[in-house]
Amino acid sequence: MRRSDIKWLQSAISLVVLAAALLTAPPAVAGTASFSINMAGQYFVVPVNISDSEGGTILYMAYLQPLTGSVDPFGQCQAILTSASPGTGQVDSPTATFTLANGMTITASIVYKFGLDPSQPSTVTGTITSGTGIFEDATGTFTATITPNMAAHTATSFPVTFTGSGILTAPKAPGGLSVL
Repeated sequence: MRRSDIKWLQSAISLVVLAAALLTAPPAVAGTASFSINMAGQYFVVPVNISDSEGGTILYMAYLQPLTGSVDPFGQCQAILTSASPGTGQVDSPTATFTLANGMTITASIVYKFGLDPSQPSTVTGTITSGTGIFEDATGTFTATITPNMAAHTATSFPVTFTGSGILTAPKAPGGLSVL
């Protein structure tokens, strides 16, 4: 081979290696996406007969069980919302943790707005504070409604839907959130 052919071949190989490196190492670009929540679960009702902080009596407590469904566009997931401590109606730092099918999580601090009757819809507002994977250091907000289906209740439980929407920014999402 001639010297000029060797230099040309070396240049071509260098370009191929550079192109492969650029294609396989996506840049860390923040991604922002609107999302919708569409999940279902149930309240588990337990007789407690305890005094509350205001001198009244609580006969039953309704505990929200893990929710399943989807958070689109992120896909199928399970959500666990912390609930109030029996007898106090409060919890130190209520949270919602959404675990996606790929194992990544989105975590939010939440505020419940509900009355004394768990058979009525209640509002949950969330501030996204963290996550795992591409959701590490994620931020955002959501508003959702827990709607009981009293027509399908039993003596110890009743089904609920958890629906809402929000916006999330993931500063460590490679190529933005459209890659999910």
